[in-house]
Amino acid sequence: MKTIFLAYLISFSWILVAQDIKVVKYAISYDFIPVVDTLKGTLGGPFEFLLLHADGESRFHASNKQFNDSMSYVYILANPQFANPKTQEEAQEAVDHYTTEMRNWMKNEVVNYLVRKDFGAKKIQNELTFAFPPQHLEEPLNFSWNIGEKQDTIAGLFCYNAYTTYGGRKYTAWFSPDVPIPDGPYVFSGLPGLIVEISDEKGWFTFRLKSISVSPHQRFWDVNYINPQSEVISRKSYVDQSIKQKNNPRMPAGVEVSEEQLLDMKKRHKRSYYLLLESY
Repeated sequence: MKTIFLAYLISFSWILVAQDIKVVKYAISYDFIPVVDTLKGTLGGPFEFLLLHADGESRFHASNKQFNDSMSYVYILANPQFANPKTQEEAQEAVDHYTTEMRNWMKNEVVNYLVRKDFGAKKIQNELTFAFPPQHLEEPLNFSWNIGEKQDTIAGLFCYNAYTTYGGRKYTAWFSPDVPIPDGPYVFSGLPGLIVEISDEKGWFTFRLKSISVSPHQRFWDVNYINPQSEVISRKSYVDQSIKQKNNPRMPAGVEVSEEQLLDMKKRHKRSYYLLLESY
């Protein structure tokens, strides 16, 4: 237990020094609309996500995470004495101070997805949320698209449709050649224009464009977006562990909680995950 706790504190201190400022090429926001009840067809959200691009990579995560990262950066500048704890006691003090100071500022990240597309290395990294030690799914950035003949106007942009498969699901996308960015929400990219909307064939998961900023500007940037010590795992392991987390969310691993706490965590976890976006 002591080893796990110390590792957790060290990991936390790493987060405190991992924030930076970078000029991004574009910042695009999407609404994520997941299914809540498949029998009734009830949808949840929308939850706002950000797509940021800089230095040959794009990142996709909750807008609330971006806000929280920016607040962490401000905290770091104001409290440099906590940036590099050397002992467990110093790390605990850093955690306590950070928690106290940021409690009223941090926003809840209801849905947690964190995806990095490395266009140079042509790979996608998808973090396993709440994993300890850190783990992530890593796959080739190589989508096969079939472009259709349908046309539509979505979010004020002229679009064509296209089809692909990913993670055990079939998807229909709408992309706009008027925005010459071959990128899109979540893991999706590779079309001759920005993906404006994409949904799976059952309509359980939809990403829809909300706003675009294509002028270079400064944004908060997590240096260790994917933890350098994160272990690469298979899709089967990624999905199996995600299901396990949803059914028995004892986080971090090895920490005992009461049955009452476990029930509360399950409720919050179901609210966070709904159905699993990823499949085998």
